[in-house]
Amino acid sequence: MGVFVGWVVPMVAGVAMVSAAFSLGQPSLFSVVSDLAVIKIRGVVTGFATLGFLTCGSACSAVLGGLTSVVGAHGGLIVLALVCCGGLALALWSLGREPGTAAGTCARE
Repeated sequence: MGVFVGWVVPMVAGVAMVSAAFSLGQPSLFSVVSDLAVIKIRGVVTGFATLGFLTCGSACSAVLGGLTSVVGAHGGLIVLALVCCGGLALALWSLGREPGTAAGTCARE
């Protein structure tokens, strides 16, 4: 089966945490995108944002799974923690900026 008997509980907990993260992340993404996008292209922007969200989520999971064979399970978790801390730092940095100052932002209609 590929699952060690002692790893069942951590794997179930990991799947539950990933499911919770996706169920919180996707509605947040829709909320932000709909607030920032111009009305004429809101559907297109939401589609691209969803594509990026789901593609990056699945690709990063696969990369992390492959990385654990090189650096071990603990090393993979450390890499995951560093990526999460980087995302949190970026989010906190963006909270201190004025709205509309990021490069490439569109004015709302």
